Amino acid sequence: MSETASKNRGYIQKKDKGSGMYENLHLQGVKLLQDLSGANWTDYNEHDPGVTILENIAFTLTSLAYKTEFPIEDILTESKGSELASGDNGFFIPSEILTTSPVTSLDYRKLFIDGISNIKNVWIVPVEDSEKNTEANKPSGIKGLYEIQVQLHEMDDDASKKEEEIKRVKAAVLELFRKNRNLCEELAEVTILEDVNLQMELNLTLESHTSGEEVLARIFYKINDHLSHEVKFYSLWEYEEENEKANKDSATGKERTINTIFNGPVLKNGFIPDHQLSERTKVIDPVQIMNLIGKEPGVISVDKLKIVVIDSEGKTYDSAQGKSLILDNTKQVPVLKVPETSEKLIYTIDGIEFRPNIHLIEYNLSYITAKEYGSFKAVSQQMNTIEIPEGTPRNLSDFFPMREQFPGTYGIGEYGLASNLPPQRYAQAKQLKAFLLPMEQCMQNFLAQLTNLYSLYDVESEEARSYFYKPLADMMELSELIHTHESSDMKEMEEKWESILQSLNDKQDCKHLDRMHRLTNHLLMRFGESFYPKMLKNININAFGKEADNSRADLQLLNYKKKLLANYGSLSYNRFRGINYSETNNPSVFKTQPALIEKLAILMGIENRELRLVSEVIKDSGVRVVRSDTEFETFQVVYEEEGEEIDIEGTVSIESPKDDLALGFRFPGNTETIFDDILRNGAKKENYQIKEVFRGNTKLYEVQFAKENKQVVVHRANTRKDAIKAVERATVKLQKLGTDSEALFLVEHLQLLPPLEEKNFGFSFSIRLERGKTISFEQATTETLVNRNKNLNLIFENETQLKVDHIQKGDAYIIRLGLESNKTLAYSTMEFADMDSVICEIEALRNLIDCGYFNLSVRKLKNFAYYGKNKVDEDFYSFQMSLVLPSWPARFQLSSFRSKFEGILLENSPAHIVSHCFWVDYPRLYQFEHTYFDWLKCGASNPEKSKLSFTLIRLLKEFRQSKTLRSS
Repeated sequence: MSETASKNRGYIQKKDKGSGMYENLHLQGVKLLQDLSGANWTDYNEHDPGVTILENIAFTLTSLAYKTEFPIEDILTESKGSELASGDNGFFIPSEILTTSPVTSLDYRKLFIDGISNIKNVWIVPVEDSEKNTEANKPSGIKGLYEIQVQLHEMDDDASKKEEEIKRVKAAVLELFRKNRNLCEELAEVTILEDVNLQMELNLTLESHTSGEEVLARIFYKINDHLSHEVKFYSLWEYEEENEKANKDSATGKERTINTIFNGPVLKNGFIPDHQLSERTKVIDPVQIMNLIGKEPGVISVDKLKIVVIDSEGKTYDSAQGKSLILDNTKQVPVLKVPETSEKLIYTIDGIEFRPNIHLIEYNLSYITAKEYGSFKAVSQQMNTIEIPEGTPRNLSDFFPMREQFPGTYGIGEYGLASNLPPQRYAQAKQLKAFLLPMEQCMQNFLAQLTNLYSLYDVESEEARSYFYKPLADMMELSELIHTHESSDMKEMEEKWESILQSLNDKQDCKHLDRMHRLTNHLLMRFGESFYPKMLKNININAFGKEADNSRADLQLLNYKKKLLANYGSLSYNRFRGINYSETNNPSVFKTQPALIEKLAILMGIENRELRLVSEVIKDSGVRVVRSDTEFETFQVVYEEEGEEIDIEGTVSIESPKDDLALGFRFPGNTETIFDDILRNGAKKENYQIKEVFRGNTKLYEVQFAKENKQVVVHRANTRKDAIKAVERATVKLQKLGTDSEALFLVEHLQLLPPLEEKNFGFSFSIRLERGKTISFEQATTETLVNRNKNLNLIFENETQLKVDHIQKGDAYIIRLGLESNKTLAYSTMEFADMDSVICEIEALRNLIDCGYFNLSVRKLKNFAYYGKNKVDEDFYSFQMSLVLPSWPARFQLSSFRSKFEGILLENSPAHIVSHCFWVDYPRLYQFEHTYFDWLKCGASNPEKSKLSFTLIRLLKEFRQSKTLRSS
């Protein structure tokens, strides 16, 4: 029988025995009773008190189970106490977790088309140093620099308004790119593409009863769309509907799912499928256009087609004989214009030739354009996301006591027993209440656990509880069961009962940290992430000693996991995004770190992730390095005593009789290693010993510190208790100094480039002559990046036009390499003492050019960026970043920490970026961080910026050289 027929019998079908939860629990309970006490207990009818108790337990358990089957959104909404939001408990809606800031060129194109008005299309082009060069030696170029080419919808005929609109669009593109740029990428130039006008000669044969003007309008629209496609936005329902019709993406061959729909940046106006973003038209193929026209409804045949291109100088060239047209100017986009006259547009219907009405074509074309444009922007963003279902509170924690469900004759409900019964009867009622109390409390705790489900998964909370409890709502009605003497105050009894439940819950929840770690591990695995608590715990023990507080470390690591989950939406979306350094007026620029660094810091348990001066941390800590009157430096630890700071005045040796070590701690050492030594060993309690000594008749307690197999006195106290307390506080202060000094500085090498629009770029190369001799050349003058690249192209693309001669330089001669147009491109770096020797080399070079071997003879082709007279190989800038960290914090000194840190950096960094880690001592980091912050504060137009950039480059190269020397 069908399901519908079974529902429409006209009566309620009796359930099979034991088919419901209540019946099942009841039957299982009776069976258990029979197995355990069948010889003594034989009456299992409903009148039996034991059966009544069993029935009430089964019924109450069934009601608890019923509450667990409520929709999860209802349970979580009540647990939270308000509406659910994306990110709660580490769960996100698709538009927040499946999206990502722009990564590919297609992502950026979508972002610009969606976010800036009047942009019809846009293309991202890498800036290349030289498109054609020798096969053996290609210039490395600067990878990560891009030119953005923009096609506008409309350009005003008024020159001033046109210039104003171009300026607006360029500024908007630059701002949007820098807000969303990837690490180690930068925008070199924004180009507004000009229209190159096309004209069309067309003869058509059309079907009867066809409007020639409407057909021609559609043809003009479709040809322009073919030449430069108008991007259409999809709403979510449109995208999903299209997916149902075509499960395969035509471009990738992969199934379109929610994952692929939301892949890419968050857009304001809907979704742009990848297939909507076509490449820019550089070749016009008349065969493709003819096929396009032939498919238009109403067209019988295309009798004649000729496309004519009119360039910016007014010259024309056409597609006669079906030849494709190649656009010479790469800064233009083809646009087919409706002609002013109908002289070259003819259509034939039923053998009669017609010349169309141009105004009617324009009218129909405007209508089609307006109609199609209306579909380009989708509905509001609210319609383009998947929202969280709304939940309804269900009063989950409400518990109706079993006592109230018993028949009145038991006397344990609301009305109790009559007042004239024997004392034994009252005692029996109390005994039954006491018997039921533990079960009722367990059931109430179960509901408390269910009600706190949100709290259990709450990644914003630092509380680490895995079990929850709640006193019975009518507990004070059972005060006679829990009071200790007759005069017990009700409030006092309530508080005592609360403390008993708290104590029992704490004992039961003794492994709460372990459970919470497993729970957060599960949530992290949903994102394919993993944490390393055991590794970090071992690192903390190695850094701070065996007496480090492990339970506190466990809780701290749990909070790091929660922090990663709580911020995973933004960390995931911005995982490759860099910082917008152009916002020098924005204070957050001097604190904000990229999402990659934020995530790296969380994974490695680095508490202080904001960008800051580490030298200020040292300065504010009360710890200083001062010169003593011996060969050593003295490391002073200043700690607080009853709210007052105690300092040691002067620069004295710890071995001097006038020394007073009761005022603080002093550690001897040398300038280069004292920070590393003390923070590595001074934070461990096991490195201190307390010994009783006498000075005259005075008994003192010396705190001795193990240094290089020697015991050095670093502190004195009057009592052992004071000495122990001093060691405790000193180690805590040194541990805090170590963790507070943990910092990360990210430098993207590309951001250190000198201004691209200024003459800061050059090149050099060598030519190997036939007899084995090599002559080196360098640019005649430094140029802008674009002009330098053009000069390189002139050298390697115009070999036959190269001109080689010489000029006099002082008392010597050098070789000049240029073009026949007298444009000088490069000079030889070698000087020749006499005319004969320079003429001999010039003839050898001319011979290479004449034979076509010049390009094949090029060696060591290098591009350089110049900072005054200093130059930097441009390989330094291409997809490279450096991470500078202080070397002295205790954890940072451990090789296990460093190797794990660099491994996680490698795992999470973009695959194409080379990352360098430098662990730098205090003096060199002091110089680096002050230069770095000065560089951050400089605007792009500030002439000091280039000087500071070169200083940073010099420091990074020094760090790399030191690292190489240490590793070797």
